[in-house]
Amino acid sequence: MNKSADWQDIKHRIISRAPTQQAKRAIWCLLLGAPVLCGLVGFLNPITLELNSKQLTWLQIYIALFLVFATSVYLNFHLYFKLISLGRFIDESLTEMAEKYAQIEIQSFKNKHNIP
Repeated sequence: MNKSADWQDIKHRIISRAPTQQAKRAIWCLLLGAPVLCGLVGFLNPITLELNSKQLTWLQIYIALFLVFATSVYLNFHLYFKLISLGRFIDESLTEMAEKYAQIEIQSFKNKHNIP
């Protein structure tokens, strides 16, 4: 299996679940930030961090995991508020439909029994 192809497939699956274009852009930034930050840490390590190979690898893994976690939190947060707004819309729609149905039933009853 090609690891690069697997990573691209995973990225596209995650991004396809984003509900809006703004969410897709934010998730792209978070997902692309992992390799960029890991590369930057690897580049700056000899100059500033002076970590051994094992410590550097673990730091890069933690960075990648943190950004994937941040992506998940962002996506869930975004979907949570979309679901809340959808729930409000359904609640308002059902209330309005129930009121109209009640008016139709009342009018039908009045017409059936000749009540003005």
